[in-house]
Amino acid sequence: MSHFCPKFKCPNRVVVGKPQDPDVINIVCPRCEHLLYSSEARTKKFKSRQRIYVMALLVMVLGLTAYIKRDVFEANPRISTNEVTLQNKVETHGARSTIRSFFQHLNNRNYAEAYKLTDHAKWNNVESFSDYVKYWRNLKIMRMSSKSYYSRYKADSIIHVVYSGVQDETGVNEVRSFDYHMRQYGNDWRLVRIFFAMDPETDILKNSEVPKSSDQAVRSFLSFLKMKKFKKAYRYTNNPSWGNESRFISQNGFGCISDVTVYNIRHVKSIDAQTDVVYASYYATDPCNESKEHQLYFYVSRKLDYWRIVKAVKEFDEEV
Repeated sequence: MSHFCPKFKCPNRVVVGKPQDPDVINIVCPRCEHLLYSSEARTKKFKSRQRIYVMALLVMVLGLTAYIKRDVFEANPRISTNEVTLQNKVETHGARSTIRSFFQHLNNRNYAEAYKLTDHAKWNNVESFSDYVKYWRNLKIMRMSSKSYYSRYKADSIIHVVYSGVQDETGVNEVRSFDYHMRQYGNDWRLVRIFFAMDPETDILKNSEVPKSSDQAVRSFLSFLKMKKFKKAYRYTNNPSWGNESRFISQNGFGCISDVTVYNIRHVKSIDAQTDVVYASYYATDPCNESKEHQLYFYVSRKLDYWRIVKAVKEFDEEV
């Protein structure tokens, strides 16, 4: 048993021991007027347990802190440290505040002020902007969260916004969800694009997945086909013969491929400063069409925003 005296100046304020302890010492406290039992062995055990309790509490606090910080990664759990730093900078400098102000101006039908917070390519002037948003009202932000993926609109931050409100002539108040692409201009932030909500794990490329070379584009294309992430694989293409995204990911396109084994990928030649030819041989398991080995020459171009496959042929004269 242990004794704790509430009197601060008591010389025997904390005493640990039991009458049956082999090394017990009986003490009569002159201030408490109690018979106390003090055991050195039991005191050591008591202090050892206290240290364990303190360590367990510390682990719980650290675990809780890590769990709370995990919210930073809700859009992408494998986000890099640099991207987290950028997102923290974004929040500090007001990207979210700009979105709130944008919604507030729209609710007040102050379209000129709302327009000043934008740099959207399709909104050439305040008149075209006002016509586009004329039905927007009763907008209420429910939640916002940061995302990290490649923005073709050169955004410095992407904020996923869930909100309710009216946006068309029906007057129906609905919950909506879009990704707001924000760009920083000095200390100010502007809206450069409102886009459908994208999942960087399945729908679109992360910044780290943007190819830096033509052969890397082909390698990543085949890798995502192997992982059955067909929307991501489509992001490495701009090939008219493969059709649009719906056609590409369908079972008649590439959407039935269950496995890919790559044998060889090599850079063949550069056609010009923006177009390369890359050879790839691989086996594609495709239950819906035909499982077979492919030996293709991919024309890969970076005339758009990054390296993409624009054509695939079976024959190419490497000597020319």
